Amino acid sequence: TDHKAVMKRYDSLLGDQIFFTTFHQSLDYEDFVEGLKPHVQTDVDGNSIGVTYEPEDGIFKRGCKIRISREGEQIYEGPIENDRPEGKGVLYGREGSSYEGSRYEGQFHGGLCHGLGRFTNEKAGIEQEGVFVEGVYQEPEAADGPIILHARHGHKYWSAGGSDHDWDYTESEYEVKLGSLPFSGFFSYNVVRIQKNCITIQTGEGTKLILPGSEVQYYEEIEGREWSDGCVYDGDEYVLRLTWNK
Repeated sequence: TDHKAVMKRYDSLLGDQIFFTTFHQSLDYEDFVEGLKPHVQTDVDGNSIGVTYEPEDGIFKRGCKIRISREGEQIYEGPIENDRPEGKGVLYGREGSSYEGSRYEGQFHGGLCHGLGRFTNEKAGIEQEGVFVEGVYQEPEAADGPIILHARHGHKYWSAGGSDHDWDYTESEYEVKLGSLPFSGFFSYNVVRIQKNCITIQTGEGTKLILPGSEVQYYEEIEGREWSDGCVYDGDEYVLRLTWNK
């Protein structure tokens, strides 16, 4: 047995398909199955502006989402949604098949390579790393000039026992630049790549793509401080719609 090869394979699966835990009274449902976890939100200067509580999978649920498909000539390891690869996973060719030596590791959406990823094919000498859109690698072409998106940004304040507040919307033209999005509630969203036909935004849920002629919408809720009784009585909701008219 090749011990180094075994350990290399073990390290690649650790945290995705191999988990360690201790069944102790301190391990609750939220840690094992699913629970709301706090995420501190900051402004462009790094100052805290509140906390959001977002659902996160526990150890057991993460393990259940991982599925290994060994049907056909390719093997897929990663999360499945509607019987198709979704999220971060690995797809590689079965030994002895026409896909042998090929491997894609990165983001999937709707069963296709979609987002940041890396594809290699040892036999063909191919190595592609960057953005994939619906299964097609996007050549890293720089934009011909500034890319302007139409932004519709909404904010709504809520308070327990208070009257229902209306949404307040503002519209503007936004020149895309690398770094944090300049919209309240979305400072943690980062533009990581600007290409001629694709903008890549990194969010807490992974990478999201904006394509020419497309429209994307994001939503965030930032709760106020937690009181001594364990309750939160106010907060802010934000919505952001970005449209690339081309």
